[in-house]
Order: sequence, then C-alpha cells, then structure tokens
Amino acid sequence: FLAYAKVLVSQVLALEEATDDGAELCICWLGARAVQKVEICGVVIEAFRREKRLQLRLDDSTGVVLCVWWDTSFASHQVGRAAAERCAPPLGASMHVQGQLSKFGGEMQIRVENAWMEMDPLAESLHWVEARRLWHHVYKRAFRHPGLARGTRAAHEASTTTVPPSLSRSGAAVAADTSAAG
Repeated sequence: FLAYAKVLVSQVLALEEATDDGAELCICWLGARAVQKVEICGVVIEAFRREKRLQLRLDDSTGVVLCVWWDTSFASHQVGRAAAERCAPPLGASMHVQGQLSKFGGEMQIRVENAWMEMDPLAESLHWVEARRLWHHVYKRAFRHPGLARGTRAAHEASTTTVPPSLSRSGAAVAADTSAAG
C-alpha cells in the first residue's frame, strides 16, 4: 500500500478509486491491491514550469499522464541540486517518476515525490517487462498473508491421505504385470 507499484500509464488511467470522499490524494484498486503510490517510466512530451510547480506529461506508449512536482518549503531551502532537479527536462527525455495518485478536475495525475532522468535506452522496455510481470504475478491475484497461507497448506496436507512410496506400485511394475497377464 505504501510502496511504489510499478505500473504502465494505461493502468494508472484505468484505476478505480477505492474511496470516493473527494480527497485530493486517492487510494485506488490495482487489480486486487489497494495502491496509493506508483512508479512509471516514459518519455517527456510536455514540460513547463508554473509558479509553484513543474508539470510534466509522460508517454509510455500505453497512454499519457500528467505528473505535477510541487515546490515544497523544504525544497525551497535547498540549493544547487534541488534547483537543477526542478528545471524542466528536455522534450524526448526518458524519465522515471515515483509519486502519489491524485485527481484534479476528474483527471488522474501523479503528484511527484521522486523523479530522475534515465540514460539507459532500454530502461523503458525493462520497466514495461517488470510492470507486466508484477501485474500477472502480484497485482491481479488476491492477497494472501504468507503466515495464513502456510497454515492453510499444512491443514490441507494433513487432511489429504497419501499412499506412502513403499506401498505404491511404480508404473513399470504395473506395465510388467499387465504384459505378463496378456
């Protein structure tokens, strides 16, 4: 819930809100998981600076999402690196963005917490592969507590009867018996 879910932009845009209380930050359902924070990787197609924020539109080929990086009081006291990070990145740059889901004007957006330029030309492809793997093996599956899953498995194993190996007949022995009988 508080970890960043690695997703594709199309998944961000299709998220269903878990709460409908009109709050700016929202909790959404990603398959069977409640998420509040996401990580995306895409190409900057629009970037501009406003009074107290940097706005980016990232495209990962599945969709385009608005990412808003607000200037905070903490960042305004930093010098050097913080100022450089808040400059609008060049169009066409590949970026990773981590942030909280929010809605503004009915449109899903990401309130940026961390962002960095990606120099590896394969980074977006690797993000796609990892996001798809996580969707199929984690996010769309029902959550099962590991401790409860072990207890359930042990109870199931105790309730099923199995034939000990010393009493079972191998397939070769069965085949030999049937050929000798014929």
